[in-house]
Amino acid sequence: MKKPLPTELQATLEAPTGSRESRGARDAPDALDTLLASAPSAALLAKVASDEASRPLRDTIAKAPRETIEPPHASGASGAISARDALAVLEALRGDPSRRRRSLEIEGTLGEGGMGIVQLATQVSMGRKVAVKTLRAEHRSEAATLRLLREAWVTGVLEHPNVVPVYDVGLDELGAPVIVLKRIEGVHWGELIADGPRVLDRFGARDLLEWNLEILRQVCNAVHFAHARGIVHRDLKPENVMIGEFGEVYLLDWGIAVSLRDDGSGRLPLARDAHHAAGTPCYMAPESLALDDTPITERTDVYLLGAILFEILAGDPPHAADSALETIASIVARDPVLPGGTPAELSRICLRAMARAPAARFATAEELRRALGDHLEHRESGTLAAEADASLAVLRAELRAGGAEGAEGAEATARRQRIYDAFGACRFGYREALRIWPENVDARAGLREAALAMIELELGARDARSARVLLGELSDAPLSLVQRIDVLEREIDEDARRVQALERLGRDLDAGTGQRTRAFLGALAGLCWTSLPPLLAHFDSEQAAYRNAIFGPLVLLVAFSGVAWWARDSMTKTRINRALLAAAFLAIVGEAAFQAGAYLLGVPPLLASILGMSLWGVLAGAVALTIEPRLAVASVGFFVAFVLACVRPGWRLPLMSAGNLLLTVVMAWSWGVGLKPSPTPSRR
Repeated sequence: MKKPLPTELQATLEAPTGSRESRGARDAPDALDTLLASAPSAALLAKVASDEASRPLRDTIAKAPRETIEPPHASGASGAISARDALAVLEALRGDPSRRRRSLEIEGTLGEGGMGIVQLATQVSMGRKVAVKTLRAEHRSEAATLRLLREAWVTGVLEHPNVVPVYDVGLDELGAPVIVLKRIEGVHWGELIADGPRVLDRFGARDLLEWNLEILRQVCNAVHFAHARGIVHRDLKPENVMIGEFGEVYLLDWGIAVSLRDDGSGRLPLARDAHHAAGTPCYMAPESLALDDTPITERTDVYLLGAILFEILAGDPPHAADSALETIASIVARDPVLPGGTPAELSRICLRAMARAPAARFATAEELRRALGDHLEHRESGTLAAEADASLAVLRAELRAGGAEGAEGAEATARRQRIYDAFGACRFGYREALRIWPENVDARAGLREAALAMIELELGARDARSARVLLGELSDAPLSLVQRIDVLEREIDEDARRVQALERLGRDLDAGTGQRTRAFLGALAGLCWTSLPPLLAHFDSEQAAYRNAIFGPLVLLVAFSGVAWWARDSMTKTRINRALLAAAFLAIVGEAAFQAGAYLLGVPPLLASILGMSLWGVLAGAVALTIEPRLAVASVGFFVAFVLACVRPGWRLPLMSAGNLLLTVVMAWSWGVGLKPSPTPSRR
């Protein structure tokens, strides 16, 4: 249930402001409900609405929220000098009035304000143009006189490049105060603060924000100097800053300034005696309303500087409202809201400067000036980060579209290229931004996001090396991601070991390696075996047959061993060569052992030679099953010869030669003709 507004507040809200009905008067009850839920806010607003003493404040805010509220003259304040006393001092010093008239030649009016008038004059003694400020005749009063004199006294104390110099203070022939100031040719900052083309035309500044921030930094410099002299301005706003023809910056209108120190002269009102609202409502700090006991301090001006920064960023003063109560509510109870897109660092600076609690603001105007300077140095970093953000958006879009997955050929290549181009652009931008400003949290977050996205892409592609490189760019990589990369690296290492093992096995089983050497050895052995049976036919005796059957293979073994030693490099390089070489030795030794066993058992040479063909058939078959399948033809040939020899024992020697010849032909075909040359560069 909404809390009802106090009667006094409702009346104030319903009252028109100016010549038109206020939009805020119609909308304020709902808008202010949350403020009224706070007891301090409700009490302050109720006080403003009901207190008769606050009526001038309400009226001023309602009619002219951008005009300065001047506090009443406190002549009874501790040690304060009166206008009458001040004028008496000036009267005693002014000398001959005609001499003063002769020293200044008034040439025309430069401008008029609510109570004062500024005229252009020539200071005869110096031959220079000056500005002469005095009161308009209809507004000459003790309070106005004292205000004008105080402005002169403050300005005279503050000898600073950003404060207009005061050349002289005196009285005219009517006894009115006259202030002689440096003439400034220029315009008020308020006319330029949002006019980029005009600023570009007059000062060549293409970046309006940067130009405004530099102006504000100079104002901060003047304010800090004033604070060092114990002076609080209380009415900082763009309209009180003059920009000279050559870019000079002058802080004007010190009429409601107060002093933090009592110098005993009574010339300036003291901050401790400031018990009335003062300043411009659109920019005013909460304590400037004097609704509670919060004192006026240097941090009051810090708030006003933050309010100017708010206008630079938002385009309007922070407390621009349609009714008096809304304006006051904005000052005492609402946090300023900057438009979207405001640079994060500037937003933090502005909100800190405009904190409602003085203790939460920057301690000094100099601290604020340095923060603005840091931001200007960081702007390039921010610009680079913003450009990198655009590339990051492209990267996100490409990854959402499926990265390089789901595409084939040229399309996949093009998409992957776009991904890497976008990542390269944003990574470069973020790194450059961090090089310029290592504390750029936005750039660091963007770089982290881009790296994480690419790590996920590389993990999906099983590229652990690239993922590990990208992981090195993260100072605080997620543990789960580190573990995933570790697992993938182990899997890839295991796959590599398996591939290496398969490659070694492939090399071992490469029949092309040493094939010419095998063909040579096979042909040599085959010719020997083929020619051996006809030679044995000349030895008819049983004893000679046994001797030749046993010692013949042994002689062949010695010869074959010599040739194999010569070809050892080729014949020991692969598993298939080693196996064939071993099979050849086994066959020769086996033949000799078989014949020796037949001799010892008394098996007739005829029968032994026939059975030997079955032995060669078994050996050729074993080699065909394990090493070279083509030798199956030779195995069949030996078995056919064995069967025929069993039927026709007299044909045993020709059949044996035929089997050996078939074996030789098969070896030549397998290792010389049937195989393509191996791609290995070195082969014997």
